[in-house]
Amino acid sequence: MKTKEYYQMSGDEVLLELNSNIAGLSQKEIVLRRETYGLNILTAKQTVSGVWLFVKQFHNGLVYVLIVAAGISVLFGHWVDMWIILMIIGINGIIGFVQEYRAEESVKALAAGVVVKSKVYRDGIIQERDAGDLVPGDIIVLEEGDKVPADARLIECTELQVIEASLTGESQPVLKSLDIITQSVGIGDRANMVWMGTLIATGWAKAIVVATGMKTALGTIAQDIKDVEIEPTHFHIQTGVLSRQLGIFAFIAAGILFVIGFWGRNLPLEDMIPFTLSALVGGIPESLPIVLGVVLAIGAKRMSDKKAIIRSLPVIETLAVMDTIITDKTGTLTENNMTVQKVWVWDEEMIEVTGNGLDMSGNFVMNGSKIIPLDHISLSKLLHIAGLAQNGRVYQDMTGNSPQMKSIGDPTEVALSIVAEKASLSREGLDQEWRRLADLPFRSEHKYRASLVQGHSQYTAEFMVIGAGETLLHTSSHILNSQGHIIPLTTEITQDIISQIQYISSQAMRVIALALPSVVLFATTD
Repeated sequence: MKTKEYYQMSGDEVLLELNSNIAGLSQKEIVLRRETYGLNILTAKQTVSGVWLFVKQFHNGLVYVLIVAAGISVLFGHWVDMWIILMIIGINGIIGFVQEYRAEESVKALAAGVVVKSKVYRDGIIQERDAGDLVPGDIIVLEEGDKVPADARLIECTELQVIEASLTGESQPVLKSLDIITQSVGIGDRANMVWMGTLIATGWAKAIVVATGMKTALGTIAQDIKDVEIEPTHFHIQTGVLSRQLGIFAFIAAGILFVIGFWGRNLPLEDMIPFTLSALVGGIPESLPIVLGVVLAIGAKRMSDKKAIIRSLPVIETLAVMDTIITDKTGTLTENNMTVQKVWVWDEEMIEVTGNGLDMSGNFVMNGSKIIPLDHISLSKLLHIAGLAQNGRVYQDMTGNSPQMKSIGDPTEVALSIVAEKASLSREGLDQEWRRLADLPFRSEHKYRASLVQGHSQYTAEFMVIGAGETLLHTSSHILNSQGHIIPLTTEITQDIISQIQYISSQAMRVIALALPSVVLFATTD
């Protein structure tokens, strides 16, 4: 019986606990475990049928009042009024149903289009399978760009870094290890574990699946969301109050008219009853529900134009009355993409870079004028480092209905790759001119990453570094100026650079420094 958490066990202990082995499970064992654990999927909330979705549109205080008015109209033979009221109720229901049904279908289509593949050992052979086929005890392989298909304990890894923003909100990739953690710690500190839904930024790993589906950390969150009691929206509360006020006003006004007419003016009862009912029906604005429905539908259409799916029309009004939204945005409200917006090299003016996110097009602007970045010596060297000394990749995904740009790797490195592309330094072109000899991934204790690259026609290799500005500045002794001369890094120059770092940081931007610490000479013999 397990007495410790998996992160508190060694890899061998986890294999023993789950009755697995490094070669993976057999196909027979997979079938048995799938019967026990089920599919590795997050079960969604029970979908609403189309019939119930249509009926739900009439769950509204104003609609109830109108139905009562229609019933009263029938009792006294006012058939025209009855049909007009029912038509208005029906049109309002159709508008709401069509909008919400389309939203539900869009969400289903998005979910169906997300099929995660995983590399898993079965009967000693590595195979590619749908993530939904995984069971506890499976041995999976994780590489750069992979989405983690299930919660797993690492048993082998090399320079593995994982982006856990979707789970923990931490924007920086987390460096993983195989070390056993003896004390009890939270999810964010379990460095020997990887979690379903997170993304491999760099490195390679082999891991044993310990939890699937709703038993994963992500599944626990999904279950908590499913269990949240849905409260009435601001729209429902306000329309409920309005419908009660209108109903009370209509009945009071009709009652006063009846009293005045019947007792005050001694009018016949057979005349006063239809007159009073007509006043009651007239006091209720039959067109109000359809007006509200049309306004909300227009709002939903505008949101859809911004690529936001509205599953319930009343949410539109709720968004409109919000003053402040407080949230941890990293990896949740954002796409976890970064963009290089400013570039600065010493003894040059600040350079603005246009284009956002994964957009590969953009211009370099200095003092309001476009420049050719490769014509500036120090800027050109900086952009070569940005293109060569990182593992970020951007590619066009053709699997969906329309091509989409997607990225692989650390978001910061992807941003550097894109800014190099904007300067016409494509990955393909750089790979033809240079080859990478060694690579040192980013580590938080070092605060930099480095690559050793060599030109294909050169005997020298350059050691290129990307890291925190203060760290690289502290270890540097010289600087490249705009004329291409390497000059000593004086106190005045250092202070100028520190001032720029502080200025850019004050604008809520991250500052990344690029450096070229050394040149390595290679000697060859025939």
